[in-house]
Amino acid sequence: MSLDLVKPAQIALLQGPPQAERDRLDALERTEANHAEALAGLACLQRVEVPVAARSEVLAFPLTVAAWNLERCYNVEKSAAVLQREGAELVLLSEVDNGMARTGQRHTSRDIAVELGMNYAFGVEFLELELGAEVELEFC
Repeated sequence: MSLDLVKPAQIALLQGPPQAERDRLDALERTEANHAEALAGLACLQRVEVPVAARSEVLAFPLTVAAWNLERCYNVEKSAAVLQREGAELVLLSEVDNGMARTGQRHTSRDIAVELGMNYAFGVEFLELELGAEVELEFC
């Protein structure tokens, strides 16, 4: 059995769907079929943001790789400081926000990369159609 891997399109900056499309998605009946169709139709879920590289050095082996589920990334600067302290040369982040009130509308993965002087690639895991959980609304 062979597995065909689909390479996502690379673009400079991802664009989320316009508000009218978000409203349409939010109004859909919550069914598995609607969910699958919506996911397949969202361009932002089929692409990877890869900006023009600020650095072009090749990483040398051995290297330190850090993988971290930042769960929104409420504090970019402190998170970047931890990664820098650990000497990570390659960082894999998950569940980071891009344009959410709870994180100050920041593009947190890009901002961490800037703090560390690194390049980055960003892919959308999911599209948040609401403002966030009740505790997050209070926090913000």
